[in-house]
Amino acid sequence: MAVPDITFYRQSRLPLDEAGEWIAHPRTPPDVVAEIYSPGQEARPELTAKAAWYVEQGVGLVLLVDPEHLRVTAFTRDGEAVFVGDQPLPLEDSLPGLRLTPDELFAALQP
Repeated sequence: MAVPDITFYRQSRLPLDEAGEWIAHPRTPPDVVAEIYSPGQEARPELTAKAAWYVEQGVGLVLLVDPEHLRVTAFTRDGEAVFVGDQPLPLEDSLPGLRLTPDELFAALQP
């Protein structure tokens, strides 16, 4: 079973039990998954395959974050697209009103 670096569930889809407590190992797919390339990571095809698997499992948006090349690849049921610079990431369906670009994301990650 694959475990992503980051998962996001919309408030209305939080995996909670009958008592309203967080389910430690949810079986429902998250709305957004992010995988982050490690420095020098050579297994890029492996992460691409992992992203495709997440989409097949029902995740609405998978982001592969590549800090080395300052780009984010987005995977959805409609395909994949690479985002760089000031191109807004396709977050509207999962995070309405949030506008985030790769430039802003990578600037926030700088020490």
